[in-house]
Amino acid sequence: MPQPIDTTSTRSAGQNRLGWRQFAIWVVATIVGGPIVYLLPQQALALVDGESWLLVAIWSVAGLVFGALAGTIVGLLQRLALRGSVQWADKWVSGTVIGWAIGGAILMALTNVSYTASIDNSNNILTMWIGTMAWFALGVGIGLGQWLVLRQHLRRAGWWVVATALGWGLSVVVILIAIQNATQLIEAGGMIGVAAVLLIVGPGVSSIPGIVTGLILNVLISQNNLSTNRYYP
Repeated sequence: MPQPIDTTSTRSAGQNRLGWRQFAIWVVATIVGGPIVYLLPQQALALVDGESWLLVAIWSVAGLVFGALAGTIVGLLQRLALRGSVQWADKWVSGTVIGWAIGGAILMALTNVSYTASIDNSNNILTMWIGTMAWFALGVGIGLGQWLVLRQHLRRAGWWVVATALGWGLSVVVILIAIQNATQLIEAGGMIGVAAVLLIVGPGVSSIPGIVTGLILNVLISQNNLSTNRYYP
């Protein structure tokens, strides 16, 4: 039998919604986590070779490990942002670690499939589609892990999974735009151009889901505080 959810659990002392300073910390957390879950596994596996199915499995495990690492760092930073606003801030880390681990495993598995498709198949549309789905999958994984925490305290927590997937999916747009302009920028600026690309693409890709989820979290908290009754899912 479903257990009642106390919709007043977010009514902690102080503010409920994330303030600007808290919001900034929230976004910085995702900026830090993005490169860890995506770039570090590829660097660690740069010299690993094997059968295609084995590589997919290896990349998935690497995504799981580095995803858990990223989730730990992101979770701790976001807990700092949540403290003073909600009473369940301490629970956030575990859900974030689980979500980033799941999302990281799927992201790296699909990334490897995308790379293989780009080599074995001249169909760039297929490669792009797989790569795009990889980032949506990362968002779904992260959202599901964090939903395990949110569903205990906020109404309509299911929208969190949708928002997280959308946020990371939109980051693909930044990647595609960057790819189209990176070559010209690098050729024009040399090493300065390379540094500019890294400084723009990295934070740009990871900041989008941070902004989207931060806004959605404030909406969910605000809607939750409009109700003084208990909610049964």
